[in-house]
Amino acid sequence: MIRLDYRVFDTGVAFEDYLLFMQDAGWTHIWGSRQSGMQYFLGDANITNELFSDIQSQVDRLKRIKSQMKISFITLLPIYVVFFQTIQNYRVVYHLDSLFLTPGLWEKQGSSFWFRFLFDLPFAAGRLISTFIFPIYLIIYGIVFFKPFQETKQISGNPFNRTSR
Repeated sequence: MIRLDYRVFDTGVAFEDYLLFMQDAGWTHIWGSRQSGMQYFLGDANITNELFSDIQSQVDRLKRIKSQMKISFITLLPIYVVFFQTIQNYRVVYHLDSLFLTPGLWEKQGSSFWFRFLFDLPFAAGRLISTFIFPIYLIIYGIVFFKPFQETKQISGNPFNRTSR
């Protein structure tokens, strides 16, 4: 069974201590470095199925994920606004013919039209896809971004998972 953890370490000593701790808990480190963030572990399915056994560890893991995703999302949003809102103004939704940049295409007839139309079609499709791919990506990223928030509420709100005070 493979599990992952997201953790960046300031020093090599902290990273080695972390690996030793995980090894003592029965997990084998299979990929990840001190600065990579993602740490992959292989464990025995018969012993345990959770990398984080206590509530505080689960909450801390979700906080690290939220922090990294927040930075990435906040970085991507201005890029979208600056790049796509100034270059792509979404007029293609109402005027698909504006995707085709061949001069005089719509005045052509017969085989001349079809040759130019089919030649320009892959480029027009690329322009159409590029118009919508980044907003779709941001929506998916936003959904994934808010998932750890819900998981944190579920973990910390479960009365059966409370640690003794």
